[in-house]
Amino acid sequence: MITDELKSELRLLSLGAAVAATSRLQSLLKKLDLDYESKAGNRLSLAYQLSLLDRRQIEDLVGPDVSLQLFWEVDSTNRQVMDCLRPDQTLVCAAELQTAGRGRRGKHWVSPFARNIYLSVGKVLPVRMAELGGLSLAIGIEIAQLLQDQGCLSLGLKWPNDLLTPEGKLGGILVELGAPGPNGIPVCVGIGLNVVKQLRGYNSVEQPVAFLSDYISVNRSVLVAEMSQKIIAAMENHSPEAMSRYQSLWKRFNLFDGRRVQVSAVGGVIEGVDAGIDLQGHLVLKTADGIEYCNAGEVSVRPLNVG
Repeated sequence: MITDELKSELRLLSLGAAVAATSRLQSLLKKLDLDYESKAGNRLSLAYQLSLLDRRQIEDLVGPDVSLQLFWEVDSTNRQVMDCLRPDQTLVCAAELQTAGRGRRGKHWVSPFARNIYLSVGKVLPVRMAELGGLSLAIGIEIAQLLQDQGCLSLGLKWPNDLLTPEGKLGGILVELGAPGPNGIPVCVGIGLNVVKQLRGYNSVEQPVAFLSDYISVNRSVLVAEMSQKIIAAMENHSPEAMSRYQSLWKRFNLFDGRRVQVSAVGGVIEGVDAGIDLQGHLVLKTADGIEYCNAGEVSVRPLNVG
């Protein structure tokens, strides 16, 4: 638990100030894996710049119709949104630290303090479950386009929800649905995005990782707001007509377009040529036995070397 006093000291440290080296503060910095330096007069400062999320800056950009929850630490921003979302609300939740961040297929999402973006957006959408097909792909395209426009030109997508660069995985998207009610279906879109390089803690990750700050200059508060706006618009406008447009756009962002891939699922392994997506967001595979359609459930996709 980060007390109000420790929060104030962290804010001062993030501004480059030196503060009294109390045992409580030193213990917290070690817990948060933040390197610090000793100064004269029994004071300490951070070894590198730390930029905390700015509530006012985010609120000014997302506008008054959005409810913002901003946490120093939370178990999972997705869980927080699903627990708190009201039918009449657009809820944005971001955190400096997740203690139980989640990726797809139940995997742990590495969430160091104030280095990355942990963001979830929730709305109750007045639609049927069948109308939500492909939403995670639509979100992925919108986020990829946003980051490419800002200069991360090598960014692409891997079906169904990974943001990748040549160096590794930059981020992922996790869409969760609640039980349908009289006002519609609660929908939560969560995004984890690696921003500032910190390799410690990533030793448990099974694939190479990439960091956005290696490609572009990043203001995390502004990016949280910009991504929230893109997600909200995609959620509100999701429809078969919108998916038709995203189906065409997918080819531009799909890193495995036209390549042989292997899809692993509970039912077994399928190999074929990545032929894009259908209007429900299924992966279309050209196999030796004909066309196969893969659901974005408990699956993994990897490219196959040819020749």
